[in-house]
Amino acid sequence: VEIEDDCEEDDEWGVQTSAGCCLQKLSLLLGAKVIPQVVELYGQHFERRVAGKNAALIALGAITEVPDKRAIGEILAGSLSMLLNMFQDSSIKVREAISWVISKVCEHHGDVLT
Repeated sequence: VEIEDDCEEDDEWGVQTSAGCCLQKLSLLLGAKVIPQVVELYGQHFERRVAGKNAALIALGAITEVPDKRAIGEILAGSLSMLLNMFQDSSIKVREAISWVISKVCEHHGDVLT
């Protein structure tokens, strides 16, 4: 969800956070069926403005718990260097989002980092 709420406090639930939680639960329920849509979203927004990058990262992090660990693990392994480069993004929101994504990768796909 590429909506940026100017009134959103950092510690509050916003549109992107709640959409990410919803996607996380859907990925647990639907499994690998959600992966192609999230990968497409990520690809469309990778080079875009901050709100798009942030939304794409939240979506990617939200599906790291998908039951088919191999399917998402392969995608994460293939894009790891690109993801790690996002720590250099000029936006603090993008850097915060990538930090969260990498923490989810460590939690559920540690082997990708070794």
